[in-house]
Amino acid sequence: MKYAIVSDIHSNLHAWKAVLLDIRSSGVDRIICLGDMIGYGPHPREVLESLYANVDHFILGNHDAALCGKINTALFSEPAGEIIDWTNRQLGDSARRFMARLPLSIAGRGFRCAHANFDQPAAFHYIFEPQDALPGWEAVPEPLLFIGHTHRPGIFVIGESQTPRLIPPEDFMLEDGKRFLLNVGSVGQPRDGDSRATYCIFDTATKSIFWRKIPFDLDAYRADLQKAGLPETAAPFLNVDPRAAQQPLREMVNFSPPTTPEEAAHDTQTVQHLDVLQRRVWRWRMMFGLLMLLVLLVGGTGSWAWWRHHNRRLSIAGTEMNAVYAADHAPGSNLLEMPDAEVVPGQPFSSWDVLLGNRHRQNIAWKIEGGSGLFDLTSADGRSDCWLVSPAVHVRSRDRLMIQGFVHKGEDFQGSIALVVELIQESGANQLEPMFEVTHNFHVKEPHPNLRRADGFYEARSTFDLPARSHSVRLKVGGKFTGAALVRDLRLERRP
Repeated sequence: MKYAIVSDIHSNLHAWKAVLLDIRSSGVDRIICLGDMIGYGPHPREVLESLYANVDHFILGNHDAALCGKINTALFSEPAGEIIDWTNRQLGDSARRFMARLPLSIAGRGFRCAHANFDQPAAFHYIFEPQDALPGWEAVPEPLLFIGHTHRPGIFVIGESQTPRLIPPEDFMLEDGKRFLLNVGSVGQPRDGDSRATYCIFDTATKSIFWRKIPFDLDAYRADLQKAGLPETAAPFLNVDPRAAQQPLREMVNFSPPTTPEEAAHDTQTVQHLDVLQRRVWRWRMMFGLLMLLVLLVGGTGSWAWWRHHNRRLSIAGTEMNAVYAADHAPGSNLLEMPDAEVVPGQPFSSWDVLLGNRHRQNIAWKIEGGSGLFDLTSADGRSDCWLVSPAVHVRSRDRLMIQGFVHKGEDFQGSIALVVELIQESGANQLEPMFEVTHNFHVKEPHPNLRRADGFYEARSTFDLPARSHSVRLKVGGKFTGAALVRDLRLERRP
């Protein structure tokens, strides 16, 4: 499992977009945000919408706590408090309700996350010096801790000597007998003398930490601050723009042009006519083209046949994939339709699409056992996706939805299977011809390991709120795995 650990975005949309693009290209499985999503920056609404759609786990920061009324803004400096008040006017009640539900820390297997200190997380004490980290190590047992808050990335480490040390950010592997507290820095408000956004990646398989420094558009951020009427003093990182250290171009030249004809370059061709050169190039291209055509004629047919033989993906469209309008159904009613008769592998379902990454080694069927039906998913290729996809369910912005299903994994099952919500949003760019944006993994819920029923099925259940401009959703069931899995009692409900 690869986690991206981000912190202190502070309404900086330009920095967050750059970091999110880097995360998506780094093979990350989950994103954890350590808090302070808002404050200082000019785009609180847009940042919150993107975070809500892409981040898997959130922690409450001190700026977030002030916005939802959990901490007094009098504890902030006057400029910071004024920007929190400004941010409050830009957001609605749903944003405050969302932040009010966030925890102060998250505990994973062998690691723990908080916004600031671990001994008194609600006090948000700063950790600047190695001695500041000692109370946190004493308060929690995990060997690896992640924080933000100071906006300065660094590694606090303690070993057998029990003397804490602070070392600069560098990629490393966890070591037995040592404990680490990592400040992951800041995405939107870097304060370490570097204007780039900072975050880190934690690979649980190799027990490795990788640091990432991502540049973003400083000029666009400065312009947006001015447009919003926010002071540039709220963005001190703009003062360390790396371009400011560059010398003027005229001062950088290191050549003095000659002053006499004798000093000028000699034995040179003054003009070369393009038409003569192009005719030569054209003749060479013709000869090369004829040679390549011969190669293609010889090998093209065989290559095409090989590609056809090895094209493994298979898409089986459902026969009745009619869109569902959630508003036409009472809250609590199931918006999904199940097949009314058994479906053998390779045959279409009445109301579900089937997407197989390997048609030769994967299949999905619908079985009826004991009067009730269930999906039977089998896969012998753990590197290819295997999915069931429901019809589109039209929703409204801010709707609250609930997904639920029960999953039974066979003894030979390896990999992951989950309930995944795909979100389609209107971009808002053109009201006459609206454009749509798709978030493929808007909400992901795996079966809970502690919710095992007597019949061996594990429950996957989650309730979530939709962001602004939501148009429709689809429920996908599946993943990458080997072995067999049974899925039953799938539900998608609109909650009041």
